[in-house]
Amino acid sequence: MRLTIRNVTMMDDTRTDIVLERGQIARVGPGPDMEGTSIDGGGMTALPGLHDQHIHLLATAARARSIDLAAASSEAAIIDLLRAPRAAAMLRATGYDERAAGLPDRAVLDRWEADRPLRVQDRTGALWVLNSAALAFLPSGGLPEGAERDASGALTGRFWRCDQWLAGALPSPPPDLAALGTELARYASPPSPMPGHIMARRRRRCWPAPCHSA
Repeated sequence: MRLTIRNVTMMDDTRTDIVLERGQIARVGPGPDMEGTSIDGGGMTALPGLHDQHIHLLATAARARSIDLAAASSEAAIIDLLRAPRAAAMLRATGYDERAAGLPDRAVLDRWEADRPLRVQDRTGALWVLNSAALAFLPSGGLPEGAERDASGALTGRFWRCDQWLAGALPSPPPDLAALGTELARYASPPSPMPGHIMARRRRRCWPAPCHSA
């Protein structure tokens, strides 16, 4: 199969044609009409395929063992999720939306879970809230600037942008990277004869095509 993309703009602003044969770029440059499919690039810019390879590995693994509060739209729903039977000694919840029950503090979390240590992260990722049982694990001094206090100087349980400090201060098992690796492997794509894309700016249109053959 032959595909010719005519009249595309390269990164040096020159206009040219790109010919693909059997899933590989066979020629970059103008040439005579050939059999196969021809597409008018309309002067749009051809770019190599872009692949986003980045992942927050440890955070993703930790989230897998956390209680997901994203769908909880009321305080009752949150309490049901937190009090569901589980063996964890410390409860870790993420995805909390303050539209469900306002901006919580230690007193609110004590109402949700009084016996086991609980920490809840809001959906922005900027705020962690700890209940009294979790606060008991923290040192008495040397707290970070993001540790919020009330007018009397007592901790409210809110910690703003303190992820790294809390990770070292609170007991927590290491994330299960093996389980995450198994899960991610399910999304792996089989080898493709056309692993890249030629993308055209301005019209948000792209044509499948790989890099140059060796």
